[in-house]
Amino acid sequence: MSEKIDEIEEKLKDNPVFQMSLSSKELFHSNIISWLLEEKVGDGSPSENAKALSKLFAPKDTDLNDYKVLTVLREKHNFDLLVVFKKNDSDDFRFVVVENKFKSVPEKAQLEKYSEKISGNIDITEDISNYIDLKDKKQKINETNTTCYLFAPKSSLEAKNWKNEKWNEVSYEAFIDTIQPCGSDFEKEFVKKYKEFVILMLNLGDTIKDYFSVPESKAFPEKNIIEKLKQIRIHDFYEKLWFSVLLSKLSESSKIISNLELNVQYSRGTGGLDFKYHKNKIVYMIEIQGSQFRIMVGPEKGYKWEGKENEYVPIIQGFLEKILGHKNDGNKELNKFNSYKYIYEKLDEGIKVSELREKLDEKLELLINEANKNVLQGVTQ
Repeated sequence: MSEKIDEIEEKLKDNPVFQMSLSSKELFHSNIISWLLEEKVGDGSPSENAKALSKLFAPKDTDLNDYKVLTVLREKHNFDLLVVFKKNDSDDFRFVVVENKFKSVPEKAQLEKYSEKISGNIDITEDISNYIDLKDKKQKINETNTTCYLFAPKSSLEAKNWKNEKWNEVSYEAFIDTIQPCGSDFEKEFVKKYKEFVILMLNLGDTIKDYFSVPESKAFPEKNIIEKLKQIRIHDFYEKLWFSVLLSKLSESSKIISNLELNVQYSRGTGGLDFKYHKNKIVYMIEIQGSQFRIMVGPEKGYKWEGKENEYVPIIQGFLEKILGHKNDGNKELNKFNSYKYIYEKLDEGIKVSELREKLDEKLELLINEANKNVLQGVTQ
């Protein structure tokens, strides 16, 4: 595996487009999509890439013979991309929101928040008035005229066990297959190098999948590979891919894991996984962060623990210790992160996937059973 990583690393170092991307990894890709969607040929008509991407990120129930891309708004209203389609010879518009997750991990709550925002009718009159005279008409995006796309590597899309029906999905793999080198010599070379760079990045995910296909593979990435990838600043991307593939692997033969809210996360310079169970506005969670195996509990967003801390903390501590089977491995009786309380034990860094799955199944089953006894009920808004 290390040899494959070395080969990918060397090719990335030699790719000028990869070097250009390092200053703003996700925004860079958003800018590329925007450029290609707006690209025109000599007579002002859309380029071949613009036509192809308009189909890939097409607005729902829309004949693209009648609608063309007017502009692409970037980082407006917290959306990575807002593509504005205008009907020929008409002031009728369709909109496409693209949430770009090349480097970060898709989050269910974030997409739900954006859907709620769109349903509230966002006024974008001022945003598009520089591109067209609206003749004092107000223009808003809403659920009727707007289509949403979650855009991420296939491994990230496959890892999540939830689907938001309001969001379509487009993989980076499909995007790279769609765009082709065309236009001027410079444009051809740029798109060629861009495709090569993204394919190399996605090949990291394929390398990880190949690794996990081997029986008795270890659950955590090798430290020497992480240190090597830090030199070209893609260690975080690699870890997110790693834990995305690991999550899929852990879920394969576990009925318990597949029924929970699952998240890949990256914080404090380390990748990890969350397994959440919700009951009576309380989140019961097992989190793997670095080598720590954490048992956590906290109120859902918008809620807080009820009563005095010295009254409920001992109850929480006893609950967590029952799940873990012993006291905290840390130097405190109880750790806290935001509104969560947790205790942890350290995992063997050489733990195998099968061993980790077995441990998760055991502790998650116990966590859910104890949560259903309603020992912890003290939360309020």
